[in-house]
Amino acid sequence: MNWSVRYAQEFKRTNYSGYLVNNKQSLLDTLKTSGIEPKHEKLIAEHITHKYPDKEKAPDASSAEVYGYAHNDGVDALLMRVNGSSHRADGTPYHVTLSVAGGHKPVESGPMLQQALENNTHTPLKPFTIPVTSF
Repeated sequence: MNWSVRYAQEFKRTNYSGYLVNNKQSLLDTLKTSGIEPKHEKLIAEHITHKYPDKEKAPDASSAEVYGYAHNDGVDALLMRVNGSSHRADGTPYHVTLSVAGGHKPVESGPMLQQALENNTHTPLKPFTIPVTSF
């Protein structure tokens, strides 16, 4: 059984829906070719939240597109498109939290990215797709 299938089976969704990153190492390797590496000590890079709270599975998607990057002193994250949309139904950007600094939480990525988009301080990336699994 490959890693992504096993991880999807073991992943314990609590009260949200989203998309698992199927191959974290491949994502990190592709980012590295663009000069992007996680900035903080705690590596995350595991999922894209679709809806919180949510007891239902996210709409089906087998891939997501990475199109941008932003960071601050607490978090760094990737801007994502899922099924052609860059924003969730609540208006916040789809994203993958790459890493967090001590004393910070992944949930800080959404507001940081929203501010980066509003101020045009994010780094656009040449878009590339990654495999994901809906949960």
